[in-house]
Amino acid sequence: MDKPININILSIKKISPALPHNAFTDLIRIKNTLWLCFRTAVDHHSSTSKVVVISLNTKGEELSRCYISLPHSDLRDPRLLQMNNHLYLTAYSREKKNTTLQSRNTFFEYQGGITWEHRGYFGAEFQWCWRFTLHNNRLYSIAYERSKEHLLLYKGKSLSALRAKPKAILSKQKHGFGYPNESDLFFTTKQAHAIVRRDADSFTTLLGISTAPFTDWVWHELKVYMASPVIIGKYKDYLLIAARYEHSSDNHENAISSPFWKMEAEASRVIVSEIPLSDISYKDGDLKTGIFSVSLKSLEQRLLCALPSTGDNGYPGASLEGNTLWLSYYSSDGASDGASANDDTDVYLCKLSLAF
Repeated sequence: MDKPININILSIKKISPALPHNAFTDLIRIKNTLWLCFRTAVDHHSSTSKVVVISLNTKGEELSRCYISLPHSDLRDPRLLQMNNHLYLTAYSREKKNTTLQSRNTFFEYQGGITWEHRGYFGAEFQWCWRFTLHNNRLYSIAYERSKEHLLLYKGKSLSALRAKPKAILSKQKHGFGYPNESDLFFTTKQAHAIVRRDADSFTTLLGISTAPFTDWVWHELKVYMASPVIIGKYKDYLLIAARYEHSSDNHENAISSPFWKMEAEASRVIVSEIPLSDISYKDGDLKTGIFSVSLKSLEQRLLCALPSTGDNGYPGASLEGNTLWLSYYSSDGASDGASANDDTDVYLCKLSLAF
């Protein structure tokens, strides 16, 4: 990297309610308001859940909080989207009636105050649209279909008009990469970039590059496995990505800014609450949440900043405004080797400063 990107953690705040399992976050900024959402339930695999939506000012102070649910449904991995001056929330709905299970994308529209109206469903059943990106007044999403182990590119003028292109952009059958799933998209003037998690065979992360009409993609394997990736933005020839990753001595040594294992020595500049840093260990194989740069030329990944996280964690949402980065994620409180025994997790809102 020509010049290191220095990242400092300014504050971390627990924001989830007193319920056992709070996870799968997203975050956007609209003018001077932050909107944060996440799933809350009894546990990771609960058959019913609610989505919590919180609005905050740019000091991180809460303005409002509401809960969204559908009868007999587990609403998973909620996303926030602003389009045509409307605010939407999407989720993947697993609805069980008697012995019948329906799995499909659904969405709600913000009506003001704490009111969200259910607007229906979109996309094909069992094709999970993971994140959403606007480009040239069109909405794009990569959906994964687990049974076929492939990814489909959705495109449309609105959520209800989203349709999948007939040709898979990534599949085990054609490309040899098993079980591609969580993803994010980023568009430049001429290209689309996709980051994709995989959970089969070599368990690698893939970087995909394509040009309009985004039918044919070139895929590159990256060294560090990243789950629940969100592309924060682009700096020169680097993508900035927040994700859950597997810690190793290699990426520890490559860290070039202020990861939290140095934060106790910098306590005068960093405000950290709720997570006791002394209780968090870093061992090879641990899953952590952090921020990476990925070179579009060399494909090198560099860990820029590690966030206090332990056990079951990750699934960040991010909003970058100037040099201020707001980031949400979840973490277990006290586990260091996988999900905690009682599956307790909490959502955190983190404020960081970036120096390019």
